[in-house]
This record gives sequence, C-alpha cells and structure tokens, in this order.
Amino acid sequence: DGDGSESFALVASGLAVGATLSDGVNSFTAGAGSTSVAITGWNLAALQYRGAPDYNGAASVTFTGTTTEPNGSTASSTLTLPLDILPVNDAPTAAGGAITGTEDIARVFAWAEFGAADIDSTTLSIVIGTLPADGTLQVYNGSAWVAVSAGQTIAKATIDAGSLRFVPDTNE
Repeated sequence: DGDGSESFALVASGLAVGATLSDGVNSFTAGAGSTSVAITGWNLAALQYRGAPDYNGAASVTFTGTTTEPNGSTASSTLTLPLDILPVNDAPTAAGGAITGTEDIARVFAWAEFGAADIDSTTLSIVIGTLPADGTLQVYNGSAWVAVSAGQTIAKATIDAGSLRFVPDTNE
C-alpha cells in the first residue's frame, strides 16, 4: 500500500552448503541446516554469490520479499534466480620435505616425494630452482642420464617414469 506504515523484510534462501552471499560489508556462508539469510538492509547493488570451494555448475538463490502491515497481515513475492557458477583455476600446492638416500647409490625420485598437486590439471611439472652443492641431479633423456640445469622444468610424467635422480658424490 502507499501509506508507508508497513515493514519490509528480504530473505535469500536455498543457498548451496558452502556457498557465500556477500555485499562487501555483510557476509553469509551457508552450512548444513542453515541455507537462508535475512538480507534486509544489505547493499543489493553490490550483492555477490560465490559457490562452494571447487564447485562449478548450476545453482540458484530464492529471494522472498515480505511486507507486514501494522495489523499483522502480510504479502510476499518470491523470485528464484538461476546461476551458472564458472570454474576457476585454483593455484597448485606444494609441500616441502626432505629425502634421504644411501651413500654412493643413485636415488631415483617419485612424484609423491615432491608433495605437489593441482586440482585443475593433470599436466604437472616442477622447476629446478637451485642445484645441489654436492652430487648431481640428472634426468634420463631417452638414451642417457644428463645433468639437470637450474631453471629446468621437469614434467611429472618424466618423474613417474623414474627418469629423475640424484647421484651423490663418492663417499658423501
């Protein structure tokens, strides 16, 4: 009605568990059993929906506006907004570590020892930052073991093939 006596409430509901709704000041992350939030007073022009981590695909949010008259009568209107959550390129992860070997015996590396992973890619590699002060890091090029250079990229497939090794100096 037009007399201004009613109150207005706006609720966003049906958010996927782990999804976040934010206006830059206010923020709500949906959890199990808690997938709706009152957004009355939020900056609707700045409203953003962020899907659950590592989710992409279809989603929706239902907005329900309700007016309440002083006598308690209410009127509501609902709109369901379909969303298409696009995939993002997550940064790869790497964990440091230490590897031990036996004196005077070459040590072939396994990919798992590098602790490197990328949820978005199966084509992985490492870059050799610095070379060891003692011993030699070598890669098998298909016909011979050759020294690795600082800055060289070594593919996961090469490591999985058993073609990256460390050769210690004699008696070290």
